[in-house]
Amino acid sequence: MIPFPEYEKYDAIGLAELARSGEMSPDELLEAAITRIESRNPLVNAVINKLYDQARAQLNQLQPQQPLYGAPFLLQDLNAEVRKTPTSAGSRLFCSRPVFHDCELVQRYRRAGLVIAGKTNTAELGLAVTTEPQLFGASRNPWDLSRSPGGSSGGAAAAVAVGMTPVAHAVDIGGSLRAPAVSCGLFGFKPSRGREPEGLTWGRRLQGMAVDHVISRSVRDSAMLLSVSAGLENTEQCYRRALTGPRRPLRIAICEKPFFSATLNNDSLLALDRAAMVCEDMGHEVIQHTLSLDEEELTQAYLTIVAGETAQMVRQVSPSGRPRRGDLELATHLLFNLGLSKTAAEFAWATQVMNQAGRRLEALFQQFDVLLTPAMAGPPMRLGELAHSQQEKLLLELARSFPMTPLLNLLAQNIRARSFSLTPFSPLFNMGGQPAMMLPVWWNQDDLPIGVQFAAGIGQERLLFSLAAQMERALPWFQRRPPLAEPPNMTSAAHLAWRKTAGYDWGGRIAAEG
Repeated sequence: MIPFPEYEKYDAIGLAELARSGEMSPDELLEAAITRIESRNPLVNAVINKLYDQARAQLNQLQPQQPLYGAPFLLQDLNAEVRKTPTSAGSRLFCSRPVFHDCELVQRYRRAGLVIAGKTNTAELGLAVTTEPQLFGASRNPWDLSRSPGGSSGGAAAAVAVGMTPVAHAVDIGGSLRAPAVSCGLFGFKPSRGREPEGLTWGRRLQGMAVDHVISRSVRDSAMLLSVSAGLENTEQCYRRALTGPRRPLRIAICEKPFFSATLNNDSLLALDRAAMVCEDMGHEVIQHTLSLDEEELTQAYLTIVAGETAQMVRQVSPSGRPRRGDLELATHLLFNLGLSKTAAEFAWATQVMNQAGRRLEALFQQFDVLLTPAMAGPPMRLGELAHSQQEKLLLELARSFPMTPLLNLLAQNIRARSFSLTPFSPLFNMGGQPAMMLPVWWNQDDLPIGVQFAAGIGQERLLFSLAAQMERALPWFQRRPPLAEPPNMTSAAHLAWRKTAGYDWGGRIAAEG
């Protein structure tokens, strides 16, 4: 039998309460998490660096008064730097870079009592909407192993969905925390720009478009973790208070027109309609609204910032200032070369466009409290859906060897357009800096989670958490778990039979893949 079979019934706050009461010890909670990582990780490839020895050593430093005393936790292998542990960022180039200190965010997690058991898979440098890095291989969506959990935080989302830990750190770049969360039937929250401490090495990455937070099964875990990372867990400003505080009717703008070119699947529109009806039933006013944007300008600005900072990151790490063949995936190498081709004036223009987008959104939030959109264009994408065609690979190889600016721009715009067509509503709030959240609303006929996104003005995290708590009560998702979250003992004959019916051969690979 697996230890502590009730483990999956608790969120991180609940596990901490068990440890504090003495009903379970922190070491029992950690061993329960480790057992689940060992048994379930071969199925979804979520955890790529196991930190069990460090975690066991950390148990000696815990104090019962810590708000998340003894709760097991995972870090995305991006941004969150751990002492004496490489942060690969999903890249061959970065995987051997030494780290000498815990970054401030990790220090705050530890001070809150979280026990870090490992690091999760990530898209290379966090720059893709799927988690299929060449370095570690693809993470799989527990609801359908032929599909992606999204990216860049797909490892974190898959880990929480199968019950390894109830919450996990993740990074949001263009929606890459929120989209994986909702793709796995979980809650994903992106705070306002500047709400949390910046990284040890890279600082304010992507001009503030990259934001750290967590993927969780419960809203209250997300609220508590934001309080921890913002340094507010023991104050009157703790975000968890917003979940039970006074509520008022909200003016909610609903927008189904994608901000970036995309064709919406009917599943996403049904989710939007259902969320709107639930909001109206809760006493909120829902008003149709269309947001007119210059898509080409926003896309070009986004690419300029991402490419420019990618080039600087790579130059900082590469001994020669340039990556060797094989150091980076083709698309990342493309961004490196594109970044080198950009001028200071172009980068300044892109930052100006980003700030203008933020001001436009803030003007919208003077009229409305919240904006409601679909989470994604459709259900979770299939693995390999964004793979380069043979022709595109040849062009990317050509651009790597002969970085001609027109070719770099063309290829980068095509790749980014395909990505944005799957997540056409989320990148805007990374550019504008506003808080945004995604949550599941229903499961479609293929038993895949489909969700919506809510966004609000800068600094309005409490308003969003309050609304999230209402949605969680109206459309509870906490107990909705994929079958992989509760497999029998890995060593039992029953589990071998289960693996076969789940689509696995005896070697642990997807049967008849391809």
